[in-house]
Amino acid sequence: MPIFEPTDPEALDYVAYMLDPDAKGKRVSLPRGSIFERMPAGDMFQLAVRIALTCQRADKPASGLPIEPEFIELAGRAILNWPAGFLELVENTPAKNNDKPVGWFKQKPLRQLLFEPTLSSEIRREIKKHVEANRRLEVLARPSVPGAPSASQHTCQGLQRPRSALCKLLRSEASDPPTASSLETIVRVLRDIKEVRRFSRTTALTVPDVWRLFSSGLAPELDPVLGKYGWKPPTVLDGTLRENLDRVVRRGMGVGTLDIVSARFALDPRMKSSWVSIVRAVVNGRLTVWRDNSGTGLVGSLVLNDFEGLRTVLNQMDDGPDDADVEVTQEELSMFMRKSRPYATHFVQSGVMTGPTNIRSFANFRSDWAFGFELEALSVIARLPGVSKKLRSSSVERIDCGPAKLWSRRQSLELLGLAAVPEKAH
Repeated sequence: MPIFEPTDPEALDYVAYMLDPDAKGKRVSLPRGSIFERMPAGDMFQLAVRIALTCQRADKPASGLPIEPEFIELAGRAILNWPAGFLELVENTPAKNNDKPVGWFKQKPLRQLLFEPTLSSEIRREIKKHVEANRRLEVLARPSVPGAPSASQHTCQGLQRPRSALCKLLRSEASDPPTASSLETIVRVLRDIKEVRRFSRTTALTVPDVWRLFSSGLAPELDPVLGKYGWKPPTVLDGTLRENLDRVVRRGMGVGTLDIVSARFALDPRMKSSWVSIVRAVVNGRLTVWRDNSGTGLVGSLVLNDFEGLRTVLNQMDDGPDDADVEVTQEELSMFMRKSRPYATHFVQSGVMTGPTNIRSFANFRSDWAFGFELEALSVIARLPGVSKKLRSSSVERIDCGPAKLWSRRQSLELLGLAAVPEKAH
């Protein structure tokens, strides 16, 4: 074989000494703090082989084995400069001779290493973490697609799984120069991030609501996760959201209380209020809250009895983005109502609400119909007993959607002498 003149002798040395880690003369080691420092040399050698072989097959499809030294160099440098070196190599190693459109993973062959069975599970998880983060960054960098179906063209139904929704955006073709990511795109990216989904369930707030909290500096728990995407919110809390709420929650239980989610739902049928204003008011002590034993989440378990104070807060508009047209999942719909997911699923699948599953459609539906639990909440706020019995014995128009009981808003509010009917959202 011809003598090979290395262009990156350090990278080549690093891989060569994996075969005998204790050999004398070793000059190159992993940088201090590398994720791979404590991994077995055999696992690391297999990673270097798979990277080199994948690069060689992409560049020279007919070359076969053995692996040529130049590709071993590339693999060594990718590991030494991990993860930036690996991600750079991914982008610089496109698939060749693709006459037909291929999926996102096949466009750059090194992305497929996260499925490589010869690599250890720990290494595959490490690859997956960085490849998926890179995919989300790519989605955020793409311009909006002219003529792409908008949320208003969809029917009321369950959404795609987060990963499927993200891949659909990557398949879209766009020729416009990149613009700032739309809120819809940001929400799709956030739903694909495990830590964001966990925070959403922990707080019992929807992902769009979580984004607004984070953007306002009220969810510092997510700073390390979302900072890698270039999002840097202001610092407004001393500690985490949980710590700040724990400091202001009163002990015991107040008189005539109602959970804050149901109270907000009942007092804001147009769904214009923001959790940013509510959480700020709670953290700043303007709203006195207790915590029940429902286990419905960090925010979902808060209760209060200062309904006039809450009404004032609900009328305060924050400067966050308008999320009325961002589609919500059935799980998020259940969070709006503090109900179970099957409850929301029955409601969606009944077909009584037309249009896309978003806040605008839901608010328009609520301008005509009130939920039974919503009227019960209004009765607690108005100190009005016997609402259920009064409704059941009346001639108010009613719809049954599985566990959901819907009453004509105008007729039921007139019967009970409660607030006026809201206007439809535009």
